Amino acid sequence: MLKVENLSFSVNEKGAELNILSDISFDVKKGEMLVITGPNGGGKSTLAKVLMGIEKAESGKVILDGEDITDYDIDERAKAGIGFAFQQPPRFKGMTVDKLISLAAGEHKSEAECCDLLSRVGLCALNTAKKHFFELVEKYGEDTVRACMEEALDYTERRTRAAIKKLPNGVYTADDYIDADGVNNKAIFVKATVTIEDEDITVDLTGSSPTVDGPVNFPLAGTCSGVYFGLKFFLDPDAPPNAGMYRPIHIIVPENTVFNPRWPAPVYYGNLITSEKVADLIWQCLEQAIPEQIVGMPYADCNPISWGVVNAREGVSDTFGELPPGGWGGTPFGDGMSATYSRHGNCMDFTPEQMELLYPVICTEREFKEDSAGAGKYRGGLALQVSWKLLQNSTMNVGMGRSRFGPPGGCGGKDGKPSSVILNMGTDREEVIGGYTKDHEYLMTMFDNYPMKAGDTVTMITQGGGGYGDPKERDPELVKKDVRNGLVSKEAALEEYGVKL
Repeated sequence: MLKVENLSFSVNEKGAELNILSDISFDVKKGEMLVITGPNGGGKSTLAKVLMGIEKAESGKVILDGEDITDYDIDERAKAGIGFAFQQPPRFKGMTVDKLISLAAGEHKSEAECCDLLSRVGLCALNTAKKHFFELVEKYGEDTVRACMEEALDYTERRTRAAIKKLPNGVYTADDYIDADGVNNKAIFVKATVTIEDEDITVDLTGSSPTVDGPVNFPLAGTCSGVYFGLKFFLDPDAPPNAGMYRPIHIIVPENTVFNPRWPAPVYYGNLITSEKVADLIWQCLEQAIPEQIVGMPYADCNPISWGVVNAREGVSDTFGELPPGGWGGTPFGDGMSATYSRHGNCMDFTPEQMELLYPVICTEREFKEDSAGAGKYRGGLALQVSWKLLQNSTMNVGMGRSRFGPPGGCGGKDGKPSSVILNMGTDREEVIGGYTKDHEYLMTMFDNYPMKAGDTVTMITQGGGGYGDPKERDPELVKKDVRNGLVSKEAALEEYGVKL
């Protein structure tokens, strides 16, 4: 049984004593489950830290199975049976897979032994694939296996060509902009021409900006990947994913452009910001060919924000951050999804509770941003507004896209609202440090080592998705529902949709 008696904990903030936990008492018997809920900043994570021994209580007792463990450190409490179960498992710095397996086994395991153990449960992909491949060769012979591999490529090619043949022949052109390159505060022009001819597609990125000074250039291999990725949605999503798909797709990318740079052009943020632009351009081209299948442009460009701090417990430098999600575009059949990850993202949301537990921050706000979605017959998804309060001095790095130009709408839909970064929002020290200021001045949302002091709050507003179709065709009842739910303001309802409330 876990017994907590009169537990209290306070912190000193700007010279003032801030009480987090006050005289907390409860019992949890064997077999019971206790759930503690409340708003961010209410003390849930702090209580967990105190129970675990990460933070030391000012007063009170923690008793486990009749044993007073109040004075135990974190290691002693773990051995006694207290631990955390994360919503999403954290990464352990410096802990490799072989070390983790050896720790669990209670003895050192070689790389071969670790691979063998992982292969038994299908987790060592290389070994498992190699094993099964040679089993096939042994069973059916090399010639048969080679013939099957070729047929797999040919099969995907046939399906891809059949899908292309269903598209209307024509030449379709679209252009867009990258906000800036992080060095020069100048929009970067990009362009694509998609030519559909029977069973072949040509994507030509001629006309896009030359290589720029900042790190938003995108290597050719990544650009080609973006082309295949952008087309896959509208060809045959269920065709086996192999190189057979590439055969009917022809890509033209001039050298020394943002989509095909040469050394020593900087490319770091190209993977985050420019990669999505390739898919955007293709989708905007296809809007002209297959409007009934296209959507408003989704939140694009990863929105990484990170902080550099000195880990107070370990006395070493540490970096942490998150990728706040944004809104997807409206579709021909419904509204876009809100606060979800971009097309090429495979990121899991890092919960506020995890961040607060592991790092010196408190999440003070995490909600949909009103009026952020592009208006349309089917509106785009809403952006996320998230605020983090730093508990110690730090430096901040930001790499956000779509802060100058929001995601374009489709088929008459309006653009989604662009992103921004705001310091100490809602206070007399409020300052826009990325995006548009109140005076409509644009500040780049790509910078490093921005100094933050303990107590500062940074707010990130991501992008809303572009709308689909004429906003005046939206069902007035849906507009009214959005207003009731705080997604659309009364002013926007009248201005964008013509619905007076």
